[in-house]
Amino acid sequence: MYQAEISRDNPALILFLFDCSYSMSEVYGSTNMSRGAFLAGLCNKTIDQVILACEKGTEIRAYFELGILGYGDGAQIIKPVQSIIDLAHNPLKMEQGDIDGVPIEKPVWLEDPTQKVNTDMKAGFNLAYDVLKRWAKAHPASFPPVLLHVSDGQWTTDDPVSTAQEIHTKVQTDDGACAIMNIHIGDNLSEVIIFPSLEPVGDKHQKALFQMSAVLPDSFLQRARETYSHVPDDARGYMFNAQPDDLSKFFDIGTRLIG
Repeated sequence: MYQAEISRDNPALILFLFDCSYSMSEVYGSTNMSRGAFLAGLCNKTIDQVILACEKGTEIRAYFELGILGYGDGAQIIKPVQSIIDLAHNPLKMEQGDIDGVPIEKPVWLEDPTQKVNTDMKAGFNLAYDVLKRWAKAHPASFPPVLLHVSDGQWTTDDPVSTAQEIHTKVQTDDGACAIMNIHIGDNLSEVIIFPSLEPVGDKHQKALFQMSAVLPDSFLQRARETYSHVPDDARGYMFNAQPDDLSKFFDIGTRLIG
């Protein structure tokens, strides 16, 4: 399982699900940026890295499809699932930047999605379930889809656990079930929990996100161990109170499916 070759005929799907609630406007760690702005910048960097991984000479090969969903008072499709080729050719805008003092233009696909709204995480997972189920049905021979969910706190409506469990049991390709990875970005007031195998001793939201997270497939586990020591064999794709550097590492582990 989780061994299907990723190719143009059988692409892989990376689906992002982002908390867009008002609390994401708070400053994130020592970045001097809001959580939402930092997340958007990291998402743009990740998309760019996925595109680079698909480049063969001057050609971009359609090894991946990618989409972005968000939730607040309800759920929304921020960027529909599309080929990495379409993303490469159609950024939202180009932004000026520099590398070691050399001016460059950087593509932007996502701007800070934060809104002054509540946290309907259940609606977000319901929408993700619909998108993932349709995709898996259309790509039965592909590597299982990966859902990367980022939130900074508690949901304010119904419990999303049952929907996540439906995704685990009903969204599958011939190569395995959808891999849900949850990351709770924190305020640095408590210990960071990284890829645990045992349910955390915390509040119901912390326990729920652990329960909603997939046991890391072997290839993900190997990448996690390249970055963090002592990741147990049955580790879950979950982090609690993750700081900016952890969030960046989490995205790399969850999206570096080739190369």
